[in-house]
Amino acid sequence: MPTKASVLAALRSFVDGLSRPYSEEKYNRCVQDCWDHDLFGPYLQFKKDDFHLGQWYVLCHVDHPRARGRPRPTFKYISPPLTSVQRGQVRDWAATHGVTLSSPARGREFNIDVTQAGDLTIDPAPTDQAGVIDLTDLSDGIRSPSVEITRVVPAPLLRDVLLVYYFFEDKTMPKIIELRARASINQFLMRHHERQLLDHELKQSDTIDILTFGAPGFEMWSKFYVRDLAIPRTIPAIVISRTRVHKFHPSIEALYEYAYQDAAKLPERIVDPDDVPDSA
Repeated sequence: MPTKASVLAALRSFVDGLSRPYSEEKYNRCVQDCWDHDLFGPYLQFKKDDFHLGQWYVLCHVDHPRARGRPRPTFKYISPPLTSVQRGQVRDWAATHGVTLSSPARGREFNIDVTQAGDLTIDPAPTDQAGVIDLTDLSDGIRSPSVEITRVVPAPLLRDVLLVYYFFEDKTMPKIIELRARASINQFLMRHHERQLLDHELKQSDTIDILTFGAPGFEMWSKFYVRDLAIPRTIPAIVISRTRVHKFHPSIEALYEYAYQDAAKLPERIVDPDDVPDSA
């Protein structure tokens, strides 16, 4: 028989599979508003049956002077809502697995009856997204053209972990830092891992070099502030270095395959004045 913890985890995974990515712009705005104190989240609402079921939100426990009405702690939803069809799927899943979603309007509290849980299914039904597409707005007499799907291009694999090989001293083997991905974000953002990076004496305001090309005896690097570095979740690993490191440990040659060439094209790159061509 499943445990309450396993049913709860399965419910969250099911709702997460339906949820839509949260807005980086909204999240960053919340970070700025809470710059001098802790912002918690994003969290996924998956226990409460209302319009916000399946949305991501952030919390702040400090009174905000600009909050509506009196200053108070606040929260904010930062992702689009599910469709009514998708919310119905969550209700159906919950009913099938012995879960009562909370609903203050109906006087219901969240509860799990493990005797009714049965076999846990996590993946949403394959027809989920049909509820998102609405073709009823076509004008009378207008027909959509015939479309022939010739091949399906699979979505790139999004990795849950980014390995960061960090060279911090001359002639010293790199530290290996494992950064866990955040749900519903398709990038590893260094500003999301501030505390973990501080454990390795990497501050958000520090400048670092990231390897963009490597061959025996020759490396190319691009410079960034730690806080500005964003790595796609399709990338398995990167190689970074303190700017003071000039003599690398021989193990760097085994890491050339992790050179991230596109870093040189990112707008956040710090361009060395010596690299800027003189104007005519």
